[in-house]
Amino acid sequence: MEVHQGDIVWVNLDPTKGPEPKKTRPYLVVSSDNYNQVFNTVIILPISSARKYETEPRFRESPLFMTVKLTKIHGTILLQHPRAISLADRSNGQVVDRLSKSVLADVLWRFRHFF
Repeated sequence: MEVHQGDIVWVNLDPTKGPEPKKTRPYLVVSSDNYNQVFNTVIILPISSARKYETEPRFRESPLFMTVKLTKIHGTILLQHPRAISLADRSNGQVVDRLSKSVLADVLWRFRHFF
């Protein structure tokens, strides 16, 4: 199963605990292609379709929430919830969309700045 940094895949993280993102949802692969080839895990960020992230100022104004409108996916990347997972165990690995290089660069800058 091959994915690349910037790919968006459907992932099922159930079971989860507490405020962790639940259910099957799209996730952005943020780990580098080198990382993805060497390890049997990928680092992902959830994408939520909840409207509150686009409408409430505390989310809209925070750099940890980034709304994206792509061909197949529309939602908010939740940068505060990175996760390392085994894609083989949590997803079929099918890429459903991909970020442009400029949007991916913005996500990675924000991610590195806070972590």
